[in-house]
Amino acid sequence: MIRKILAVLAGFVIWSALWFAANAALAATGMLPQPGMAVTDGDVLTLLLASSAVASLVAGFSTSWLSRTPGHKAALWCGLLLLAVGVAVQAQYWSLMPVWYHMAFLLLLVPMCLVGSRMRHNSFSKRTPRHGAD
Repeated sequence: MIRKILAVLAGFVIWSALWFAANAALAATGMLPQPGMAVTDGDVLTLLLASSAVASLVAGFSTSWLSRTPGHKAALWCGLLLLAVGVAVQAQYWSLMPVWYHMAFLLLLVPMCLVGSRMRHNSFSKRTPRHGAD
């Protein structure tokens, strides 16, 4: 149980690190406006969504791998934690970005974590020979 909880927290930290790194890269290139300014450029919003999706995928994979349990419960909990925090954060930035961005951002968190978990299970199941299979 402790291992699952730590795996979920690690997945959250991994997502956060990837998110902040992506935002720092966008800021360094001058694509992101100054903090507190509206983000309306479709390309930037798309890059932010892609960054979140990739971070969620990696977080789900990592959470599943670290928990070392069958199934996707740990990745689901990681996704739900990201969603809970994401709702609070998106509420703070609601007026700075279009509604479609907020909805897409939030709706992708849990499914992408689960896809990452599925990728982890599929990648490891191919390496493990099945008993009785020749």
